Amino acid sequence: MQTLDSNFSRNAARVSWFALISYAVDYSFQLVDIFWVAKVGPGAPTALSILSSVLFLTLALNEIVGVGTVALFSRAFGSGDMNRTGEVITQALILKGLLGLGMASVFLIYVSFGLGHYPVDLTTHAYMREYGMVIWASLVVVPIYSTLMTALRCTRREASTAVISILALVINAALNPMLIFGFGPFPPLGVAGSAYATVFAQVFALIAAGVWLTKGSIRFPVMPKDTPRLELSLFTRLIKIGLPIGGVAILYNLEQAIITGIIATFPQAVSDGYGVAARVYGFMFMATFGIASGVSVTVGQFIGLGRLNDIQTSLPRFAAWCTLAMAVPAMSLFFLAPSIVSQFTENPTSIAVGATYLRFMTIGAMLLCVLSSINGAFEGAGNNIPVLFVALTSYLCVEAPILLIIAASSEITPKAIWWATLSAVLFSVIVSAWLFSRRRWHPNF
Repeated sequence: MQTLDSNFSRNAARVSWFALISYAVDYSFQLVDIFWVAKVGPGAPTALSILSSVLFLTLALNEIVGVGTVALFSRAFGSGDMNRTGEVITQALILKGLLGLGMASVFLIYVSFGLGHYPVDLTTHAYMREYGMVIWASLVVVPIYSTLMTALRCTRREASTAVISILALVINAALNPMLIFGFGPFPPLGVAGSAYATVFAQVFALIAAGVWLTKGSIRFPVMPKDTPRLELSLFTRLIKIGLPIGGVAILYNLEQAIITGIIATFPQAVSDGYGVAARVYGFMFMATFGIASGVSVTVGQFIGLGRLNDIQTSLPRFAAWCTLAMAVPAMSLFFLAPSIVSQFTENPTSIAVGATYLRFMTIGAMLLCVLSSINGAFEGAGNNIPVLFVALTSYLCVEAPILLIIAASSEITPKAIWWATLSAVLFSVIVSAWLFSRRRWHPNF
């Protein structure tokens, strides 16, 4: 069994780096999709933007269990009990499978009855339906796959997650143009082809992660006499730990869905530009997931070792280094924004809107490095109520009022929306840093 690095920052950086690669590569699916789908025709980027916002909103429910798995997996592994580590992972996989089936059912109901409420033309509506009737399968695959990847990170096999993600991306990138535009005897499937490519690549990643996880020191209950019974108390514990963060994820994705809905009321060139830029920014946003993952896994492991003071003193320095590291790609994106957006669309209005959005969000990405580092401490400790409190306050008491004031005083513009978003992020960073300094992240179980 691999041992933990005694240095908190070094250990967190290792996990964060490989998690960042894995998350960024996983999100590259979105860039590959939007690149090829944008070539289908006008309205296709808008269709993917709308469907993706709802898909991610539904997937936010996955975080309710997902956050709890980080705390429990890492703490069990940090204690050295491989039998219990295997049991906890198995129970989480069962719960995630049930959750995935439920989420897929909800999404299919939305696709069947909810698409008509968007103010888009018939072509865009058709694209939305085609994509939605295939991509729903991701909601079954992703919860199980994400749990397997979390288990690999929590058991010191971070590098394997990056390898799996890269292989899955290669599959997705190869299948996208083939399935969208046709290849040989295979007919073109349009935007549905992009969804099929994503699902096929995700299934591959799930199988690969499952096989990799069994090749180690963890002892899983596989014999008939060891077949696990459902540990309802563990299910309850996972949900209790993760429910606040699930609420945060739902709030964030609800915010994105609302913003996407507002942008959809603008001319199609505006919504297409936003749809492209949001996918590009999402690639950078994955860095914050990597940082949060590295911190939360390491915090859980150090709590298992009883080293809480090391966390308190080391995390601020780690957050500062992460922000400095983010500054280089963020500033590059800031200055190259028009050129990057123009790789996806030739419409001048779309390019201008997308570039403006990216320039605002590069500043937000640097702020989110700090916020993700701090939130990682709360998540790793399984003490997530303060994180939910900050998110609720920033969305409901900062961002929403600003948007309402702007809407009431004049015609709302995309730039005004981006200002409101940045204000909410800055507020979250300030309050979260104060709570961390007061040691409100300490575990309560």
